Order: sequence, then C-alpha cells, then structure tokens
Amino acid sequence: MKAFKYRIYPTKSQQEVLESEFGAVRWAYNYYLAANRDLRAIKERRMSFVEMTTDLARLKMTDEYRWLTRAYAQSLNQAIKNLMDGYTRHKNGQSRAPVFKSKHDLNKACYYPQGVKFKGRKIHIPKLGLVKIILDRYCLGKIKTVILKKTPTNKYFVSILVDDGAEQPNLNKTIPCTI
Repeated sequence: MKAFKYRIYPTKSQQEVLESEFGAVRWAYNYYLAANRDLRAIKERRMSFVEMTTDLARLKMTDEYRWLTRAYAQSLNQAIKNLMDGYTRHKNGQSRAPVFKSKHDLNKACYYPQGVKFKGRKIHIPKLGLVKIILDRYCLGKIKTVILKKTPTNKYFVSILVDDGAEQPNLNKTIPCTI
C-alpha cells in the first residue's frame, strides 16, 4: 500500500457540495456519539456498527432527515467506523474517549472508499463529479480509499491509498549478521 496526496481545485458549486458533505459526516458522527452515550447510561452497552448503519438507513427515509440522502452513503458509514475506532482506541488505553466534532473545526475530511477514478487531468469523485487535480506524480495500482480534506486556509487536498501489488517486506524476519 502506498499513499499519495494531491491538491485539488473544486468549483464553487463543488465546494458547496463538499461543505454539505463535511456537515453530514460531522452530523452522523455526533448523532451516534450522543445516541451511544444515552444508550450506555440506560443499558450499559453501545450500539454495534451494524445497528448504527441500519438506523442511519432508516433515518434517511424519514422526512426530517431526508437531507442525508444528498451525502455519499459510504462517507457517512466511514464516520460511524471512525467513531467505533475511537471507542476501541479508548478501551485499549491508546486515546481519550471520543468527543463531539465542532461545526467550527478548521480541519474537515470525508472518505470515499470506492467509486473514485482518474480521467485525464481530473479526478471523478462520487456526488461531486470531475474535479481538477494537480498530478505531480502518478499513483499506479488499485485505489483503496480516498480522503478528501479541507485545510484551515481553504485549500482542498485528496489523499489516495493505493494497493500497488508489491510484496510487503517481512520486518520480523531475522537476518544473520557476520562480523
């Protein structure tokens, strides 16, 4: 696996879609963080990933939360996965408990686990369309995950994780050494 980071230049309308996407991802994370806190207080357990994604699909069908259908479903599911990973890291003593994400957080991100393709000097991102990208080097291999980020300086970047098919070196193998 190799990771590549590129600068992208979305149009004004694409930036509006991205802001909506960032908001939906933050909302899903915060909604299920609150739901799990409430459930934990009552039943001493948390919702599983499957329970949360099933509930999210149910919420999208209601009139109140129909706006969630405009967001990429896999980005919303990834927000729930990130929440679950936060719980796991906290349980293992690697970090503090997950906290709510602020609307005013300067670093924003959303995930696209599939459906991203290069087309010339542009990249096709689901729900966004073709976006201008600056390719200073090519990434060869199968695209695994794409993370779209917005920096505090209002610049947009895309990080692409690629499986290049190369064999992973065995770092646990001991190499005999002669002196």
